[in-house]
Amino acid sequence: MRINIKNYKNILPVMLELKKSNEIENNIPIMLWGKHGVGKSTITRSIGVELNYRVVTLNLANQTPEELLGYPDGKGGYLLPDWLEKDSEQPGSYFLDEINRAPKYVLQAMFNFINEGRIHKHQINPRDYVMAAANPSDGEYDVTDFEDPAFLSRFCHLYLEPTHEEYMKYLSEKGAHKGMLAFLADKNDIINNETSDEFMIEVKPDNRALDRVDSLLKIMSETQINTIGFSIFSGLIGLDNADMLITAVRESCKLPTMEEILDGKLDFDNEDMDVIVVVNEKLVDYMKTNKMFEVVKGSTKNMTKKQVTSVKKYLKYIPEDSATSFLKVCLDRVGLEVMDFFNIMDEKLLDNLLNEKISN
Repeated sequence: MRINIKNYKNILPVMLELKKSNEIENNIPIMLWGKHGVGKSTITRSIGVELNYRVVTLNLANQTPEELLGYPDGKGGYLLPDWLEKDSEQPGSYFLDEINRAPKYVLQAMFNFINEGRIHKHQINPRDYVMAAANPSDGEYDVTDFEDPAFLSRFCHLYLEPTHEEYMKYLSEKGAHKGMLAFLADKNDIINNETSDEFMIEVKPDNRALDRVDSLLKIMSETQINTIGFSIFSGLIGLDNADMLITAVRESCKLPTMEEILDGKLDFDNEDMDVIVVVNEKLVDYMKTNKMFEVVKGSTKNMTKKQVTSVKKYLKYIPEDSATSFLKVCLDRVGLEVMDFFNIMDEKLLDNLLNEKISN
């Protein structure tokens, strides 16, 4: 999927934040393709710093497996590599640069890190994110060809192609000479950041990619799906499949927004179990993100009386089993503190929900 800098600045923060919140159990790494000098490393680092991430850049083209994996400790194990921070309070973003200019034995050495965030017995924090960058194999670079579909399917493939305007803005912000800015102002042919179609990876869906798209669909907001979903899904399952998927999501789900539910508008089919399951999960996530379960001195801190009434209305609108499932999702994702919320909202409702089904 071709993206410009503006697109990338919208996509990467979402992937980082979803991973940091532990909503994505396994890493869904971006493979950021692009010609040298388009800003892959610079922009990635800039976004990470803005979001208060530790950005660790590893240039795989000039590092050995020993430097990457750690040296033997003399006891049958391996020392923690110098670049890997295990116990930092700050979330980390590990950027594997020049990945397809590394020898295949280096790629093999980093396979578990890309897939599981693991170097031997050393595991990164669950909120840390791993991604990579590569140059297209268009003859301008000495690259290692990627031929293993199982390896490729682990990434969301995005091609960074800054527009002429974005590159001019970059030059201006870094203090480029006025003469250089004037020279390049109308020369789009000199600043060519596009990757030829013939050198782009053909992204095909497989079970792993489809599973990852499904996990994203369950946790991304409706706004995120509508604005950046196509770009992300295209990088995982291909353009045509992403287009059909977005159409299917819009036509089949037709889910109410969480704002509508909290406003008391319940005009969806309350017998469609698939819809209710998704709405339950999205509503809990929405309320958790907006700290609506917090109770202070016997009253909800971040909810209006109307919103509390609307949640009661929603739980009475859906089947009793589905209302029980809602509480189970709350307990699983928020914890026992939701009991205070439900007590305030409706003690009788809590008693009905805390039946044998919860204990089971």
